[in-house]
Amino acid sequence: MKLKSTINNIISSALQEANIDAPTLSVTNATRKEFGDFQYNGAMSLAKSLGTNPREIASNVSKHINSNVIEKVEIAGPGFVNIWIDNNWLSQELNAISKDKNLGISRDKKIKKLSWTTPVQIWQKKCT
Repeated sequence: MKLKSTINNIISSALQEANIDAPTLSVTNATRKEFGDFQYNGAMSLAKSLGTNPREIASNVSKHINSNVIEKVEIAGPGFVNIWIDNNWLSQELNAISKDKNLGISRDKKIKKLSWTTPVQIWQKKCT
């Protein structure tokens, strides 16, 4: 599970439900703890291209966020969307990961060989 990717998908769905055509987006880590866990700052750039108020876009997007992953959403300043992750959801995910023998990491099916040669070994091969 990639948390940022999950949040990006939730925001993308909210934008679609709000009938807002947005380019590829990316949430960022919140700059300060009081701003939540993540921030979506795309409302400002969308406002320019759509010719509307960024705070209105942020409000519209936040109304369409419907996920058990997110506990709380706040609009701040000119149109920042501050996002808090739900602690119960996070706890459940961490519990599931801890029970997985790969700890939630998908295994690459391809076997990769690494060469552990030292510069001395390489020099010796060239000299022989």
